[in-house]
Amino acid sequence: MTQPIHTKEGPVTQATPMPTADKTGSFGVTVTTNTAAVSGNFSCVQMLTDATFSAFTETGAAGQALTGLTIPAGVMLFGKITGYQLTSGAVRAYNAK
Repeated sequence: MTQPIHTKEGPVTQATPMPTADKTGSFGVTVTTNTAAVSGNFSCVQMLTDATFSAFTETGAAGQALTGLTIPAGVMLFGKITGYQLTSGAVRAYNAK
């Protein structure tokens, strides 16, 4: 469904996408609170607390690695994530199909 947004230039239409099953936990989740390596097929990783990764692998990603960065609680990372390992923190990984 589209929602009108009114600006000084006039109305703008914004598409509001519905969350897909793989982003709502319908295919299961993995909660990690330790430093063990985790592998799987995930569509999203949500930070439950501030988290730092020693490894983070995703298909088709380019740019700066996420390792060594502290990612604040509440942030959700979307992508084709195939594995990760925490240095600290806790995360919830949403299984993809």
